[in-house]
Amino acid sequence: MPLTHESLPARPPYDSATAALLERIESLGIFRTMTVQNIPSWRAPVDEVRAGFLLRHPDVDLEDVEVLRQNGTAFPAAVARTVQSASVGRPGPLFLSLHGGGLVMGCRFNGLLTVVPWLRRHGGVIVSPEYRLAPEHPAPAGVEDCYATLCWAVEHAEDLGADPRRVVVVGPSAGGGLSAGTLLMARDRQGPAVLGGLLDYPMLDDRSGMQHWQDSVSARQYPDDGTWPAAYNNVAWDAALGSGAARHGAGHPIRGPRPRYMAGRTAAAVHLSGLRRGLPG
Repeated sequence: MPLTHESLPARPPYDSATAALLERIESLGIFRTMTVQNIPSWRAPVDEVRAGFLLRHPDVDLEDVEVLRQNGTAFPAAVARTVQSASVGRPGPLFLSLHGGGLVMGCRFNGLLTVVPWLRRHGGVIVSPEYRLAPEHPAPAGVEDCYATLCWAVEHAEDLGADPRRVVVVGPSAGGGLSAGTLLMARDRQGPAVLGGLLDYPMLDDRSGMQHWQDSVSARQYPDDGTWPAAYNNVAWDAALGSGAARHGAGHPIRGPRPRYMAGRTAAAVHLSGLRRGLPG
C-alpha cells in the first residue's frame, strides 16, 4: 500500500543553523520554481566563479588545458596548483575534481574550494573538467567528458607534477554521481587505475524524486523547501535522462540494470556528513 503524506514518518526538523539561514534567505526569492526550460538562467557566469575562487585563494595557480573527446572535439579543464605543491620533493596526488550542480549547473571552478586544502596538505594537482550539462547535453555526455579527463590527466600526470599511481576521483552531489560513473567506466573499459574515490553526498538514483516511487521517504517529506528539494531533483533528472515516465521505459537508450558495486579496482568512500536531514537523494 503506497505511503500517503499522513502515514509518512514524522519529518525531522532542520538543525538550528540551517533553519536560521533558510529563514533569512527565503525572503530574498532565490528559491524559485525550476523547470527544464529555465535551467540555463540558474547558472553563474564562469568568469565570475573563477574570480570568486581566486579572491579566496590568490596563491593558487589556475591554468586551462584542452581535453579531446573520442570524436575529436575539445573542451577545457582547469588545472590548479600551489607554489608549495610544486616545490614538494616527490610528485603528489592527482585529484580529479568533478563539480556538483545537479548535472545542470556549475563549471570547472566550482568544487575547487573543497579540494584545495587537500592540495595544500598533500601536494600534487587538481584537474577539473568543464563537462557538458543537461538539458543541452543529456546523459551520458557529462560522464563521458569526466572519463575523458581522467584518461588525459593520467596520461599527462608527470608533466603536471602529479603521481599517476595516486589518482583520487572526488565530487559532491552530481559530482559524486559522476565520480561513481567515471570509476565504473575506468573499471569496465580497462582504463586508468584509480587509487580511490570520494563520493560526497552523491546524486545517484534518478527515482528519488518521482511521484509514484515509494522508497525515498525524505524526497516526499521535503518536496518543495530547502536548498535542493525533491522538486529540483526531479527536474534535474528529467533534464539529464528525459521525463520521468520515459526514462523508465524499456526503450530508453541508457536504461539498464543499475550498477550495484564498484569492486575490483578502486577504494571508494561515500561521505554523507554534509547532508542536512531530509535532503532528497
